Amino acid sequence: ISPETLGQLEFLYVEVLDHSEYGIPTLEREVAAEPRLFMQLVALVYRRKGDGQDPAEWTIADEDRRRAAATASFSVLRRASRIPGTGSDGTINGNVLHKWIDDVRALGRDHGRIESIDCSIGELLAKAPVGKDGVWPCEGVRQALDSVASQDIANGMSTGRYNLRGAQWRGEGGQQERDLAAQYRGWAKAVGFQWPFTAKFLEQLARTYDREAVWFDTDANVRKRLNY
Repeated sequence: ISPETLGQLEFLYVEVLDHSEYGIPTLEREVAAEPRLFMQLVALVYRRKGDGQDPAEWTIADEDRRRAAATASFSVLRRASRIPGTGSDGTINGNVLHKWIDDVRALGRDHGRIESIDCSIGELLAKAPVGKDGVWPCEGVRQALDSVASQDIANGMSTGRYNLRGAQWRGEGGQQERDLAAQYRGWAKAVGFQWPFTAKFLEQLARTYDREAVWFDTDANVRKRLNY
């Protein structure tokens, strides 16, 4: 089976493959290599803003088919974790990633979806690995993030990183959140000189967990007073 056909099959059965060991490896590689495919997935999920018309291949007249395509596209965007610029050894080339981001953002501007594109890019970058220095995100992503310096991409990364945490067992109060805030703040200090935009983003994440820690502390105190 050709990679193109295999990618189409993975898209068609993405809901079935979502929790499988196989996943969608061919589709992930194509998305990471082809900015226009990433743009098409976003276009099927999010409506365009402003004037203009999408290419014919992005337009599905039948409402049921359009809804099914949007659902599948959303699943691909949520499941995809391969960062563009990833080499055979797993390292990420920041220049290649930067070029991919620029190309996707240009398409987003042309097709009235720059905000949706930036947030979707950020949610993908949230799945980046830790760098060789033990700091998240890895060096290639820091390089690209600072070069582009998009707040919407940073916001998408924050959302994606937060969602990746998933459900967790927790004790009383906000100690888990304080620990996370300290971790992100430590990473921000570690990269602040070379990658200031990334450091700012990491500090914003730390502040988010600061606020959550206060909320959980307050909730725990209220429960004690009510003997709940």
